[in-house]
Amino acid sequence: MTARAMLAASVMLLLLSLLISCKDSGSKMNRAPAAPPAASFTGPAYLRETVGSMVSIRDFQPLLVSNFGLVVLPPGSNTGSAQVPPYLRQKLINDMRKRGLGSARLGAMDMSPARVLADLDTAVVVVYGFIPPGAVAGTPFDVAVAALDSDTDTTSLAGGRLWTTDLAAGGANSANMYLRPLAEAKGPTYINPFDDRPDEQRQLDFRRRALIVAGGTVTQSRPITLVLNQASWSRSRLIADRINARFSVTTDEQEIAQAQTDLIIQLNIPLRFAGNPAQLVNLVTHLYIESGTGFETQQAARLAELIRDDPDNESKTADVLLCWKAMGRAIIPVLREHYNSPIASLRLAALQGGAWLGDQQAGDPLCELARIGDSATRIAAVEALVNLPRNLSVTSALNKLLDDDDLQVRLAAYESLSANSDETIGRTVISDDNGVKYLIDRVNSEKPLVYITPHGIPRVVIFQPDLSLRAPMLESMWKDKLMLRLDGEDDAPGPLQVYYREAPGDEPKQLKAQPLVATLVYLMGHQPSMDQPQEGLDLTFGQVADTLYQLCRDGAIPAPIEVRSSPLARLVEEIPQQAPQVRPESAAAADETVPNAPANP
Repeated sequence: MTARAMLAASVMLLLLSLLISCKDSGSKMNRAPAAPPAASFTGPAYLRETVGSMVSIRDFQPLLVSNFGLVVLPPGSNTGSAQVPPYLRQKLINDMRKRGLGSARLGAMDMSPARVLADLDTAVVVVYGFIPPGAVAGTPFDVAVAALDSDTDTTSLAGGRLWTTDLAAGGANSANMYLRPLAEAKGPTYINPFDDRPDEQRQLDFRRRALIVAGGTVTQSRPITLVLNQASWSRSRLIADRINARFSVTTDEQEIAQAQTDLIIQLNIPLRFAGNPAQLVNLVTHLYIESGTGFETQQAARLAELIRDDPDNESKTADVLLCWKAMGRAIIPVLREHYNSPIASLRLAALQGGAWLGDQQAGDPLCELARIGDSATRIAAVEALVNLPRNLSVTSALNKLLDDDDLQVRLAAYESLSANSDETIGRTVISDDNGVKYLIDRVNSEKPLVYITPHGIPRVVIFQPDLSLRAPMLESMWKDKLMLRLDGEDDAPGPLQVYYREAPGDEPKQLKAQPLVATLVYLMGHQPSMDQPQEGLDLTFGQVADTLYQLCRDGAIPAPIEVRSSPLARLVEEIPQQAPQVRPESAAAADETVPNAPANP
């Protein structure tokens, strides 16, 4: 080859290499960036291959909703205010008109919204509550109301009723008046009767805030979303099918799990879990994808060994218990092996799992745990017994615990019996035009106790059905609005005399009744009707609770009293005021007054 030919060949090779290099460089420059690595499970090894190890949960936080509303107070109480921020006045007037106030249809033409706002028996409030995660339409929840910071005249919301108002995320904000409603709220206010605060200002603040038990109602369901760690249609459908196979029943209106995409599974909460969506979510996330009797019994045994090897690890024990519950009845023989385990945590977890799965053989060992041991174990055992309602020995054991020395065990035993509507509890329903107001439960017990709880449906529970007021007795409530008198002695009391004046200047109602506590609780709350014409005062649950607290405190009822508060009630004083500051312009003062506010439109 000549020198010229060799030079030409070298040039061609150089050009070819440059061309290839440029092509590779261009392809790298134009290539889309690599997708971030899929999330991987970093939890404990024993939870691998559970649904929770393959997905993350979206929309599983309580949703704060709020708005402004109007509380109508007892006639003549004068504890409200005519102060209305200018940015709220027209909104409230429009809301009242939309609901028919001032309409001939309601027979309230002379009750204009402006007159209602000017009445001292009304108060503008901020309303807020938490919609539970997974809540279905119709789910009730507690709401709180509070007088506005700008309102310095409202002194108490006791005995009031919130008119119907819509609730939305960020609704109590003057800049967001037209957000999509997610719930609505209404109902009577409830103030915890424990109002023994020495500081006058703190006491005033306490009365300016109140709870409305189950006053909120969800109007838009909140399904829960499971997001797969790795996109896969086959995995998405596999997980949904596994959830449905384990938890769906024929009465469900729709499938619990629906594979939406290769990344998204929608979890629909069925009605039987509507009161506790978190329970279903916990079971779903602890459900193993693999199934079959052989796998589940072997895995159940392996999980038991985890507790045996680390008996004081409460978090691990809680995980194992949820896995057992999610597996189903096939593992009951494995759990029975540990019903008498010398390891306390293993024994309790196995019995809790067995009771959840409906194993009647867990009943007697749980009853034994409920009688002895530390308070936490006893309460856990009592709460597990609620899953065995057809077991006569369980019912007998729970009834004996109603007289236990531990107050919390007594209450847990009552709650378990109540949850199953046990026939040993005498129950009376107190209703009004708006539905169930509260329940009166009479519990067979030798030790007297008055228990008031707003949780779920409000209840007044009387331990010892024939508990009577102590004679002689004279009590007055709410500036002599309600007066109770009982003459005679304890062994020969006269009839209980009740005087109630709804508004100043009214003729007082005068009623007589047996001096039983249960009779008084009925008389105070009952609303006479065509079907039930018996006399009654139609007081709110809050007013009844307030009265019982004072009577127990003063010794007129010879029994201790226990008043429970709802989770939201504990937040009433902790949630910051949702209302914005009042703008500097002043509102035109209404010159009309109205003696009596109307009922809830």
